[in-house]
Amino acid sequence: MRIKLESMFGVFGIDLVKTFGGDQVELDDKSITLKSLLELLTEQSGSAIRFVDMEGENVAEDYFVLLNGNEVKSLTKGLDTELADSDVVGIGPVDLLFSGG
Repeated sequence: MRIKLESMFGVFGIDLVKTFGGDQVELDDKSITLKSLLELLTEQSGSAIRFVDMEGENVAEDYFVLLNGNEVKSLTKGLDTELADSDVVGIGPVDLLFSGG
């Protein structure tokens, strides 16, 4: 299964796509949740970036996560939503939502 990552970190000097080797994540597991993907990304970052809170129930307060353009909070199953081939996961810092110009 392939999941596309969209990084919204560019202006903050962190490029999620470069960190993880491209904008596609290839997963062997055909049944993976959004939470599992975020935990995998945390592992791959050497735990430098933690996307799920310590309780493992919500997106960490410093980040926002979108699945196919929808915020996690709006998903019926939230972080427990199962991913499908070609889903698009967007991740960025909450500060980006409130920045202006």
